[in-house]
Amino acid sequence: MSAGTVPELEPLGVLGVQDPLPDVRTLDIPPRLRELAHRFESLCANAVDPLEVAAGLEADGLSDQAVKARFGCPDVFSLAEELFRLVPRAPAEPAPQPEVWAANPKLHLLRGVLFALPGLGYTAATPLLVRPAALTVLVGSLVLSWTLSQGLSYLGYVRLGQGRAAAAYSVLRNGLFACGALVALLSTGLAVASDAGWAVLALGIGQGVYLLAATVLLVRGAELLLLLALTPAVLAGGLHLLGEHRLLPHWAELLGLIGSVLLTTGFAIWRTRPANPVRDKAKLGWTELRNALPHALFGLCAAGLLALPVVWAVLPDAPEIPGAALAALPISLSMGIAEWCLFGYRRRMGRLLRESTSLHSFARRSRFVLTGVLTRYLLAAAALCAVVLLAVPGAIPGAVPTYTAYLALGGALFLALLVQALGLNTIALLACGAALAAEVAFTLTGGAGHWPLGTVWVQLSVALALLLVLYCHAAVSLGSAVRHR
Repeated sequence: MSAGTVPELEPLGVLGVQDPLPDVRTLDIPPRLRELAHRFESLCANAVDPLEVAAGLEADGLSDQAVKARFGCPDVFSLAEELFRLVPRAPAEPAPQPEVWAANPKLHLLRGVLFALPGLGYTAATPLLVRPAALTVLVGSLVLSWTLSQGLSYLGYVRLGQGRAAAAYSVLRNGLFACGALVALLSTGLAVASDAGWAVLALGIGQGVYLLAATVLLVRGAELLLLLALTPAVLAGGLHLLGEHRLLPHWAELLGLIGSVLLTTGFAIWRTRPANPVRDKAKLGWTELRNALPHALFGLCAAGLLALPVVWAVLPDAPEIPGAALAALPISLSMGIAEWCLFGYRRRMGRLLRESTSLHSFARRSRFVLTGVLTRYLLAAAALCAVVLLAVPGAIPGAVPTYTAYLALGGALFLALLVQALGLNTIALLACGAALAAEVAFTLTGGAGHWPLGTVWVQLSVALALLLVLYCHAAVSLGSAVRHR
């Protein structure tokens, strides 16, 4: 909080122009102190307490005996109090602080594109996706890899924030191998249980390994390398959309997907290669794993909330709504905007922390900042949804409820990420877990099969409820100044 309530600390001057220090030669100061006051005029004018003046006098070599003999004061502290009283306060403006949360719009937008581009690659695998068993393998691989990647990114960012780059690279590299093995094991089990076939199994493993490797590259700040690695899959998917298999045979399109997975994995291994010599290869401790668990569980909830509507859409009696399959695309693109908004929120709250003169004022104004940043994100995401809706013939009005549900879910996930960034995990995790549990219960009890037309309304109701709960939680919790230190 700022010190605006302390009168002697208020900056002097008008329109940001600093008044000059007082000229002690024009002040009514006893002659015996005039020369001393002139020597220490800067210290006395900027001091907020006589103790600061006393420390300066002692640092200059004045002792109690010298002060008593030369100025008639019993000790240094008495002389400091006299100087503090005689010289008016004229504190200098503090130097401007560096902007820690300066946004990089190009980088945030690039990351949003990177979140959405993999969806284009799936079009090249369309013949495999029509198999009923493929959904089981792909959803299982997606949920597990997303869960593990969230925990892995947390561990990497924490070690980088501690200045332990070598330890961060070590945990990212080892985590990529270990988590990739878990994804491969789960995908194999699901493929065998559902008789999905080798091609679907390879697609599921490739999807999981790609998500993990892409996470490593994003933590390392290698967005351009990830964009380069995605080029083969994007080209294969784009050519498939343009001419199905007329421009490229199916096996060549699949080679594009394989190429992107291999390139992403290779770049991730390369960017986490150990330094020579490696000075910090600290093993993971239980404390680090425990702290990473909430982030991993949030990844599980987010992946489940995004994937369940896809499961409902492929049920036998599910209605065919033009454009509904693309509803997650604008939300994926908006995640880059979400990062941009999050940086803007942290920047505004830092400024508010410096300007506020009371805790009550800070809490009240913080809610306006929160509402503004959420509104900006929702408007940007809604614009992306509108572009996709208008681009798909016949999507309006049938697909509007689906897009609205995903928009509300995007806003809820944005708020969850915001409160987690400020150290609040419990309520966000419980709320997202409850929302996922409600949709899973609706699915397991047969609601999605018996009421296929109502699935979108269930999704919309759950997403709106989650958005409201997380907004109320953020408005109350983030109104505390201690959260923004």
